[in-house]
Amino acid sequence: MEIADEASGYPAAREELAISLLNLCSRQSPPPTLSEVNASLMAGADAWYQDVSGWSSLHYVAAQMETEETVQIVDSLLKGGAIWNLTDEAGYTAGDIAFSLNSKRIYALILDEGIRSEMLGTLLDRIPSDSADENSATKDEPKEEDPATSNAAFLQSQLRYLTSATGQQILVDEQKNGVMMGWETGIMRETAKLLLRSEAGEREDEEVAVLNVGFGLGLIDKAFQELKPTRHVIIEPHPSVLAHMKSQGWYDKSGVEVYEGRWQDYISAIEKGEVEAALFDAVYFDTFSEHYTHLREFFEQVPNLLKDGGKAKFSWFNGMGGSSRLFWDVYTSVAELHLKEIGLTTKWYSVKVDDEGEETWSGIKKVYWMVPGEFRIPISMMEY
Repeated sequence: MEIADEASGYPAAREELAISLLNLCSRQSPPPTLSEVNASLMAGADAWYQDVSGWSSLHYVAAQMETEETVQIVDSLLKGGAIWNLTDEAGYTAGDIAFSLNSKRIYALILDEGIRSEMLGTLLDRIPSDSADENSATKDEPKEEDPATSNAAFLQSQLRYLTSATGQQILVDEQKNGVMMGWETGIMRETAKLLLRSEAGEREDEEVAVLNVGFGLGLIDKAFQELKPTRHVIIEPHPSVLAHMKSQGWYDKSGVEVYEGRWQDYISAIEKGEVEAALFDAVYFDTFSEHYTHLREFFEQVPNLLKDGGKAKFSWFNGMGGSSRLFWDVYTSVAELHLKEIGLTTKWYSVKVDDEGEETWSGIKKVYWMVPGEFRIPISMMEY
């Protein structure tokens, strides 16, 4: 094992303890014991310490064969300071490693820690701060704004509609980050059906109003149009996308209304009386370069956008944390819990991902979906 050259200021004695714990957890024969790991933690070893490959003690134990002993060691490491979402140089968490080895109990422990941590983080975010100190959320803002992580930078960037080498339609920003891609088509079609049809496959009502936040390639909006809603509101802020929509005739479609702005602007305009408040049978959310905090903020608006009566539905593109199986499972669970808090019950529907594997992402800088297996579509409804 090659050890990282830690930044200055890390005490040599403490580093020696951390390296000792790493060596212990990576040992194959004999494998580490719970008593040995606990003794190392009690001596002050940092369970979060990583070697040059990015592996922590949690990574090494997750790579061991799952036994009663290794399950207990993982639990001890998590309680002793191991960080659930540390990634190695290849972008993998300890949870991803456990999942790939079908170590279900180890994976469940790390997943539960991730959910607990994120839910706690949400509660702490809600505590108002009296001053912009070192704990302010602004400290994590990137110094150079990347369109993939900064919504303000994204809205100022130039977007291009292209056809990839595999023949799929794609929308990319000026840094070749994938904004939306054709492989999502099947997901969007199935989502539209789930939103506008009953479980028996029948149309819920004759008069149907839908709201979509984020046009992109227009995949969900095309799917909505095939189901012939009577009113179809689209919220879209990006100038490049709005120009594309105009060139494709979306402004002239019967029943279609385009709000040029962010969803936050739309909600604010309703509150100010600048836009007439409306209720919808179906609401869909799929924005780019926003984070989970923004999705959660939109969740809080959903009850005010859905029609009463228990049949109106809400969904979103469930791709948060799509670079990692662990992250995706954590945010899937956290989203369901947050919706439950505001009175919405969520059901999940599986659909096959229709892509070409690695070729799908050829030429794309930021890959936003890497989770193997089926995609889970959320359908949320108000509890009555």
